Amino acid sequence: MKHKLIALPTLGATVFLIGYFLPTAVGGAPRLQPMQNFLTELHLHGSISEGRASMWHHSEGLNYSNVGYDVLWWTDHMDRTTARAFPQAIDFNNGEFWGEFAFGVSRLVNNAPATTRGANSGGADPYAIFTHTNPATPEWTAGGGILVTQGKLHRICLLADPEIRMDLRLPTVSAPNDVNVVVRVTLSSRRGDGTSEAGAPNIIEYINFGLVPPTLDNGKFHNTVQIPKFDVRGPGFTSLLLRPLSDSENHFYEKGDQTIFQIEIMGASRNGEEVAIEVDNFELSVDPSRSDKNLFVAVENLVQSGVPPYNNLTQHVGMEMAGPLDQKIAAISGRDHVVALYRDSIQNSIDEIYDFLSPELAEGWPRKGVELVHGDNGVAILAHIFSPKIPPDVMPEDKIRFLSERVITNRAFGADAIEIGYVLRGAPLETFIDIWDKLSANRVYITGVGTSDHHNVKDWKLRINNMGTWIQALTDSPANLADAIQSGHAYFGDPYRFDSYSGSLDFRISGSTTTMGDVRTIAEVEPVRFKVDLTGAMPNDDLVWLHNGVVVDRHHLSSSARTAFKQLIVKPGDWVRIEMRSEEDQVYLLSNPIYFVAYGEPVPPHREG
Repeated sequence: MKHKLIALPTLGATVFLIGYFLPTAVGGAPRLQPMQNFLTELHLHGSISEGRASMWHHSEGLNYSNVGYDVLWWTDHMDRTTARAFPQAIDFNNGEFWGEFAFGVSRLVNNAPATTRGANSGGADPYAIFTHTNPATPEWTAGGGILVTQGKLHRICLLADPEIRMDLRLPTVSAPNDVNVVVRVTLSSRRGDGTSEAGAPNIIEYINFGLVPPTLDNGKFHNTVQIPKFDVRGPGFTSLLLRPLSDSENHFYEKGDQTIFQIEIMGASRNGEEVAIEVDNFELSVDPSRSDKNLFVAVENLVQSGVPPYNNLTQHVGMEMAGPLDQKIAAISGRDHVVALYRDSIQNSIDEIYDFLSPELAEGWPRKGVELVHGDNGVAILAHIFSPKIPPDVMPEDKIRFLSERVITNRAFGADAIEIGYVLRGAPLETFIDIWDKLSANRVYITGVGTSDHHNVKDWKLRINNMGTWIQALTDSPANLADAIQSGHAYFGDPYRFDSYSGSLDFRISGSTTTMGDVRTIAEVEPVRFKVDLTGAMPNDDLVWLHNGVVVDRHHLSSSARTAFKQLIVKPGDWVRIEMRSEEDQVYLLSNPIYFVAYGEPVPPHREG
């Protein structure tokens, strides 16, 4: 649902009263151009780099969650795409696993207590052996090698059409009813019970069609299909080619909107039987025509295709740009992240994804990243400035102070916006707000936005960080939304506390078109009357006025519909904004500031009010 803003009447000298809305302005004030409030998620991970959930999952969940989102702006990690960030090939040499990787370190580990590993050290072409022995029970168990990347952070998007190749052999089968070979490909997750971070993954189990299908249960919820794909019994190796994209489209409703989380090569057995499988020449490749930029284009085509559930929300595609690998921030050894949102499609915005392996970018990052986004006609958002820690962790005070001063001293590196709306992300919300106010004091006109940085399947309402951003724009096109972000025409907060469907906030100078995000020129000292039109706040909560970051007044609400006025004496360099706070004094809704400068002081064209 889109949220219409309606011009409101000037109400004389009344400081605060219950508001009702009229369709026209009076008293000579200019009629406002009709705008809408679009509740937007500006930092969201899906089928390229997601932690667990598919884009389908997020879209479907929001459609039925009664949250009221209008726009999802996908911002997957551009440095976690396709073969750049996943092992490409593994040879097995005398029991040691090795390979050539573009990024990260892969590993093969044992996943069952009864599993051992070894290798045939004789001959010119060594190979790995996975041996699994089942206890004397009728239940199937399995063990073997698990292929993951370091930290399990990186994924392969099925839209890149990955192909899995390997040579397999099961040289002896003494009990054909009690052994099998399983190549398990774990994909993205569904919601499961609605509360877990991991959810219930989709799993494809490729098995030997000449043997009894095994029933495997790892004790966790999952959605598994078994596909008889090969027969690897015999004296020689059998070369396999597995295509999870086409197989997922036949079996899962998410189809290509999933990623590969891990690949397991296992022997399965029961009734005390031992199974030893031999593995050689593993390869994982993707379609080069769907790598890097083209993969983002494929994702963009998917979410804008008009197919449910994507068509119930407006969906755009940007990206999250991590600092080059060589960048190390003093004291925390982290990398800066910049969220990139483009005014046009990915196809028309960027030529190629920058080389994040290049050490030349490290020294100038993240300012260099902001410049790259601006060069592609986009807006750049400085992401999670305390990113090394996630809830419930809080960074030590000295590191919080270091990172805060770094952002302020560098004037937010020229970014258009900064993520403020984290209840807790390495530091509490109050620390993010403090940085934002100090940037305002230094004449840095930067838009504060809310964020979820959602990677997993946990219900949005149950997450610690779940703020959204209401963007005031003519339409929900990427160009209009990007312009509004750059201009600061936005407010942000908790859509579960604030009425995300019918609620609305308009903060401006009374009788003027100057609204939140704008910069107003004034004399040396000048009285200014501000106006708030607010619906959707919780009764008994407080409307709080802040002048230069200091609380100057509070209004206790007894109704959900309000019009409020406040006169303040302002001077050049001042800024004023408002917040909504709960009965527990927790901030849950924030306007962007209105700024003031002296006549003749330069103002960015998009900030003139």
